[in-house]
Amino acid sequence: MRKYLHPFRWARRKGCPRLNQWFTIMNGCACATLLFGILIKEQGPNLVIRRGSPMAMSKSDRDYIMLSFALTEGRRALDNLAEVERLAALRVETQPGVEVRENRRVFDQIRLGLQVAANVSRLFWPPRNIARGAHLRSLTGLPETHGLSDRSLRNHIEHLDERLDAWTATSPRPFLTMELVLHDDDAEPEAMRAEVVDATAIVYDAQSRLVHLFGDTFSLPSLRRDLEDVMEKTSQALMTKVRAWK
Repeated sequence: MRKYLHPFRWARRKGCPRLNQWFTIMNGCACATLLFGILIKEQGPNLVIRRGSPMAMSKSDRDYIMLSFALTEGRRALDNLAEVERLAALRVETQPGVEVRENRRVFDQIRLGLQVAANVSRLFWPPRNIARGAHLRSLTGLPETHGLSDRSLRNHIEHLDERLDAWTATSPRPFLTMELVLHDDDAEPEAMRAEVVDATAIVYDAQSRLVHLFGDTFSLPSLRRDLEDVMEKTSQALMTKVRAWK
């Protein structure tokens, strides 16, 4: 997983005068707050809080808050996508010759990852506040057309009922189950796998890392690359803003 250089580290090295006032920091895009020195610090994915000191705040502009939100949501989406792969590969032997494989929790993470990635998408490519999206893209150097700007990503989350309408338009239709993971060591022939995909509402193919959702298909590796690109450009934009604090 990539690590993104956050402005806090740059400011600490450069001796930024606002260092002892207030920061929102992201180490790998996990958030913490600096209060009168270091009162809150990161420990892995968690925050360690030292209480008993007053909070010092200063005002941050809208751009800084928006970009910080994008990094936070992007980090969360990448964590969800990584968890999909981990859970899909998990095997628990309950008794000799009997293994339990994950299914429901895989789809929990897929849905969370899509939802949070859609939040990042709406920030830079909004359906309504076009001016805000154009401004944030100008700060980060993101193009008007991007893998994360694809509206179908958001539609998977926001219009799930319409996807279900279309998928069940021909009724009765072949139906196996609502959600199913095709594990990478499953031995079914390709033709049988295709039948399973057609008869299942949502399928995660652990071998190809494709998600089939009501007949639509999208790639988790492609989504990961798009998120990483947005986060890298956003990190650079935040560093530029911190340099201007001096």
